[in-house]
This record gives sequence, C-alpha cells and structure tokens, in this order.
Amino acid sequence: MAVLLIVTGLAIGLALVVYWAALIWRAPSEDEALRLSVSRTGATTLAIAFAIDPSLCSLKGRGWFSGGKVRCHDVPLHLFKDRKVCDCEGLRCQPEADSYVECVSYEWDTDMLANPSNGISSSRPYDSVSTGSRFCNKGWTPDNVRRRFAELGLTPVSETVLNCVGHMQRR
Repeated sequence: MAVLLIVTGLAIGLALVVYWAALIWRAPSEDEALRLSVSRTGATTLAIAFAIDPSLCSLKGRGWFSGGKVRCHDVPLHLFKDRKVCDCEGLRCQPEADSYVECVSYEWDTDMLANPSNGISSSRPYDSVSTGSRFCNKGWTPDNVRRRFAELGLTPVSETVLNCVGHMQRR
C-alpha cells in the first residue's frame, strides 16, 4: 500500500512539473504579454490608447510562477474618444467641451498566458479608478493623437452622452 501511495505521489508531482514546464514554454515574452493582456481586458478605449502610446502601461512582477501585474496610470481617455453630448431624446447633439478631461488608471493581475484577472470583482477583468487629474495627457495633444490614429489606421471610440435635465447617461 505504501509503495502505491509513493508511486501515485511521484506521478502527480511529475505531472505538475510537466504542466508548469509547458506553461512556461508557451508563455509570451514580456512585451507580448503586456500587449495581449491589454487587448483581453475588453476596454476598447484603453486598447486604442495603448496602441498609440505603449508607455501608458507597464507589466511588473513577472516571474517563473506568476504572470505579474499590469498598471496603466493616468490614461487620458478623452483624447481617444469622439464624445458628444445630446439632449435627452438624442436629437440635438454637440461635441464635448474642449475643457472635458477623463483620466483613468487601470490595474489588473495576469496569469502566465497574459489573461487578465481581477481578484475583487468578476464583472470585468480589471480595476479602474478615475483620477480626475487635469494633467494626465503625458504630452499628447488632440492633434498628435489624431495624427497617430491616421498612421495606425485606427478610429477613436464614439461615445454619446444623454443630458436629461442635468443627469448624464451614456448610450
């Protein structure tokens, strides 16, 4: 009986070692893992911002047994959107005011294959915090961003906000 337990334990241990070796072998490079993880969050505006300026995000803590943590600090989302504000019926619309600023920081964990995960909530694979900072554009101007859009063949995310008696609703 003891021999059977030892053999079973060794077989399970060997299977785990083979599994981890295969996982490490298939793991993407750090740059590729960062790109894949950002794209897999489902945050379209963040993915566009990262495509235009990869320095907005970083991957830290990646090792043999962990995928690491991705941080995208003070992302100037307002530069990557075509946002318009409409009346409650959506009939009269105008572009968002030039003074509108939307800065958001994102953070999430990744596994070895760059899949994003959020340990707090299962509704989305990342955490985000609106920083409200008016100085988050990292040197980008709307003209620079639009030029990069054209160079990369990208289009900004279209967003419509309904202003119903002072209460904004996204559509």
